[in-house]
Amino acid sequence: MTYWHMQLHSDDKNWGKEKELLNDLSLIGIGNDWKGGKSQINNFKKDMKVNDIVLIRSGETPIALVEVVGEFEDILDNDFTRLDWFRYRRKVNVLDFANDKQEPFPQPRGTLQKLINKTTDSYRYIESWHQKISPSFYKKQDGLQIENLYIQKFKIFNEFNLKFTTPITIIAGINGSGKTTILEYLKNFTNFISDKDRSIINIRMFNENFKKYKSETFRYSNSQSLEAKYFNEHLYYFPTGTNISDLKIFIAKYVKKIMHEKDLKPSEVFDKIRESIDRVFENLDMLITFEKVDEQDNVYFRNKKGEIFSIDELSTGEKTLLSKVLYLYLKDIKDSIILIDEPELSLHPAWQNRVLKLYENFAKENNCQIIIATHSPHIIGSAKSEYIRILVEENGKIEVIDNFSGTYGTKFHQVLTDVMGVEDLRTPEVSEKFKEIEKMIANNQFDTQEFENKWQELEQELGKNYFDLKLLKLEIASRRKNVQNN
Repeated sequence: MTYWHMQLHSDDKNWGKEKELLNDLSLIGIGNDWKGGKSQINNFKKDMKVNDIVLIRSGETPIALVEVVGEFEDILDNDFTRLDWFRYRRKVNVLDFANDKQEPFPQPRGTLQKLINKTTDSYRYIESWHQKISPSFYKKQDGLQIENLYIQKFKIFNEFNLKFTTPITIIAGINGSGKTTILEYLKNFTNFISDKDRSIINIRMFNENFKKYKSETFRYSNSQSLEAKYFNEHLYYFPTGTNISDLKIFIAKYVKKIMHEKDLKPSEVFDKIRESIDRVFENLDMLITFEKVDEQDNVYFRNKKGEIFSIDELSTGEKTLLSKVLYLYLKDIKDSIILIDEPELSLHPAWQNRVLKLYENFAKENNCQIIIATHSPHIIGSAKSEYIRILVEENGKIEVIDNFSGTYGTKFHQVLTDVMGVEDLRTPEVSEKFKEIEKMIANNQFDTQEFENKWQELEQELGKNYFDLKLLKLEIASRRKNVQNN
């Protein structure tokens, strides 16, 4: 997180629409190229990041403190009546508006300034304001995160580097690119590394035993240290698939544990589990909720019709969510690193679009770092660009692509083509037929019998309302008109 301060008006100091802009559109922005402004535009584009804190001011008058929540946008077709003069923008969340008694900001010059020196009055001004409205953010608490992994040589990895982000890192790639291997390597690092191995893990940690935040580099020589032991104890790995037997045993033990520790009746513990499920999964439109655990430790759920059934009768997707997400909450895992392999397994696409938000919420609520390996374009499309790491093979080595922009909210087919590198979304047979049709259209052969036969064949396979066929019909109509006019 970095502190910034900026002005939203151009040369008109009486512009006065800052609050309107922040209230109505949640935007900050910077104008088109102006003399001396190139470096500031570049800073706004490349240096400013999601989660940075920005003080909005007019000269020395503070207006608001905001948190950056959106990627850089370059909007050529501006609505100048609302957004006035700026073309480059980012979405923000307003944390607080200044009041009339607020002290003037000590550095009133410049359109956009990045604050690095923590001893300056400007830095302390913003830090003090942010601490006042977000005290929990600055509270010293136990914490652990992986910053970087270097693998000298392990299986398909050779001289491999991977940087991680918080609270989420998404590792994606085709089958065989090593996604699961990375999770397994992190989980078993102290077992895999040898005395001749230069592989390392860089972590950042805070714990009462260490008294302060510290960076630590794990290698063979300190793989049995107190820090390494703490790392291993706070690392959780959820492999591909579900183990519903483990979840069944866990829920039964959880009920007995809470009954004993908090002196609650079974029905009161059941209510707590029910409340957790309803809260955690409220945006997933789940059709089931928890019912009870009987005296034989059998676990039961209830559907919207009121029908009660065993945990074994849940759908595979429901089992996947409960065995991973619900387990994290009931286990009360905090200040830890969580590795999850293919969380999309057996989930409906609508749930895949939303499941990342569940993990992101958990990570933020419980001070955890979650590292996910996935094939799912739906999960990738719902992720912020800075979370994404794509594994690709280049010149016989596995490399990482991490310089994405604008993947958040990207459509399914765009993730496949632009991010995952899929060249064609259709089956090879259908793709070849489309190529033949498109070639004949390009050569104005759309009135031939051969074309008609190929077209009817595609319509029979895909249906007359297939979207790409509709687009080609428009292309044919346009070309036919041009031919007639010539």
